[in-house]
Amino acid sequence: MTESNVKMRAEMRQASLRGLPFIGLLRPFIGNDMTLIEQFIGRNRPLVCFEREKGFTLVELIVTLVVAAILLTLAAPNLSSFLQRDRLGAQANELLSDLAYARSEAIKRGAVVIVCKSTNPTAADPDCNLTATDPWTKGRVIFVDNVTANNDPDPGEVLRVRQELDGANGNGNALYGDGNPGGTGNEVRFTQLGMANPPGGNTQFVLCDNRGPSEARAVAIGLTGRARVTERGKDKDGSPLTAASCP
Repeated sequence: MTESNVKMRAEMRQASLRGLPFIGLLRPFIGNDMTLIEQFIGRNRPLVCFEREKGFTLVELIVTLVVAAILLTLAAPNLSSFLQRDRLGAQANELLSDLAYARSEAIKRGAVVIVCKSTNPTAADPDCNLTATDPWTKGRVIFVDNVTANNDPDPGEVLRVRQELDGANGNGNALYGDGNPGGTGNEVRFTQLGMANPPGGNTQFVLCDNRGPSEARAVAIGLTGRARVTERGKDKDGSPLTAASCP
């Protein structure tokens, strides 16, 4: 090795020790006998996991669970009320659908179609409950009374049935008819022209739960046979429902 090469290497070695970059040096780095790979043995840093380990500490997990529990405690009452309100709305719409269906079938068939309350609506031969003080909670039957004309569903006359109201045993859901003369105490009767003449005309049903009349929903029926769902807590005339409507 020539003296010039030895001198060049010595200068580059000194420049490296001083922390100077090789860019801009007067001599190229080719031929430098210094290793370019730095050993890791003996260094203060570990070989792996240079970054902070990811995950939750026990304290962070406990704090998260406490916050979640507080939020659930605050939201639970509102969620329960929302579910009850949604259930009553769905039941009111089901009743509205049944009344519209019965009226439509009466016009189409040219026969009297009756909607009556029943304690055994899914039986092979269901019966109408004729006790005016009983609610409609257990179920109802829609039938065309054109076989025996005895105001009771016979085999071959049943068009549709509804079972017991959802929430009847847990949230107090109940369906009450108007027990006044000509009301919906036992049945709603649609004529061949779709009219809901008494019993069942110009009256209403009331759907209640354990929140009382302020949250109840009424389904009003006009003499023309058309039905509608009233505003929450209001009767067919727009007046506030009372405790008598949700006994």
